[in-house]
Amino acid sequence: MELSAQQQQRMDKLSTDDQLKLKAIMQMMAKEKEAIEKDARKAKGMMEDDESKIVNSLEALITNHLKKVHQGAYDDDTYRSFYSELMQNVDAGRVKLDGLDVEDEFDNFISVNMDNVSLREVLD
Repeated sequence: MELSAQQQQRMDKLSTDDQLKLKAIMQMMAKEKEAIEKDARKAKGMMEDDESKIVNSLEALITNHLKKVHQGAYDDDTYRSFYSELMQNVDAGRVKLDGLDVEDEFDNFISVNMDNVSLREVLD
């Protein structure tokens, strides 16, 4: 706890008792500032963890819903591919999650990808 020259001059004008009280207050303030900064760093870390949980839970919500609707018609890789493509489209601004008909988007994804698979099978 270093004081500037001006602050030291003010401190010197105080009585010894007042100086001790002021130093004690300044120490308490420094400890409180450290605690607040520590809490802020901890909260930031928690927020970063929460963001990844939100993303993972969004993927689980979408995937589980589609699995229930399609009752095992597609494998997990298909759902993961759909989710990855969906998030790429969201990040690029081509699709908005708010009000999105996930089933319709999935059906479009399947029709495009299954057409490609069928075409590959014909060419082979």
